[in-house]
Amino acid sequence: MVLNQFFNVPKPADVRWAHGVNSLDDLNEVLSRRDDIDMVEADVRLSSKDPKLVVVSHDVADYDVSDNNHSFEAWIRWDLFRSIVWYFLTSELKML
Repeated sequence: MVLNQFFNVPKPADVRWAHGVNSLDDLNEVLSRRDDIDMVEADVRLSSKDPKLVVVSHDVADYDVSDNNHSFEAWIRWDLFRSIVWYFLTSELKML
């Protein structure tokens, strides 16, 4: 399947995406516009401060991930949680 067919748009260039969604704050803002965005892109890399940590960060400088705002694990869990809730809410609304 071609990308534009998956998103039901005339051509791949019409797929709407959010670039550089590199924090939970950014993700919340993008997900609040779910009807305007088809794809989300984030810069994922290992932390230079702790190579066991994966962070979402475009900058060379690492962020303090103790607040979870730039933790990849927190980012992906929040995205999945909101996606699942959105799916069930819209499925229930369609059944009404």
